[in-house]
Amino acid sequence: MLAGEGFGPSVPDKPSNSVNLLISMLMRYPELASVNLDPASQALSFVFLVREGVSRDRLRSYRRRLQAALRTLWSLSGWCPGSLRLRAATLGGLTTLEMARDLDSLSQQEVSLIVELTREEFGDALAREEADASAEDELAAQEEAIGEMLENIKGSHSDRKVTAVREDGRVLVFNQ
Repeated sequence: MLAGEGFGPSVPDKPSNSVNLLISMLMRYPELASVNLDPASQALSFVFLVREGVSRDRLRSYRRRLQAALRTLWSLSGWCPGSLRLRAATLGGLTTLEMARDLDSLSQQEVSLIVELTREEFGDALAREEADASAEDELAAQEEAIGEMLENIKGSHSDRKVTAVREDGRVLVFNQ
């Protein structure tokens, strides 16, 4: 019998679009601590770590600035925004910021805007993995690939929650 006949493929399945998306996002945006995809709620969550306690006033200001920038992007792009949720938790000198967006209306441009505004707001306090000094055209190619993967997973029917986290220069992916 020839390889692949009768018993399915002879090579392991390739990672799914959702896994590739999460890995690509962590590789492109070193500010992201983790990315979660929840197919049940059709939401993508980004987690940032801030190496300091963040006051409620600063969080309110950041939330207003982020919402204003996103409304402008949505207006200019003609997108109809879906849900946006921002949660923060501080424990000692570490604050986690988690943003969740619905997949149906999320775009790569919006992801870039969220990361950039978070970087501007928290500066050196934002935990960030050291990234390679990639050329501008390589960054643009990564962003284009992320945009295509986002489009590919919209409306897909996966039943597993997927989480990607960074740890010591590696990206770890967990299916739940």
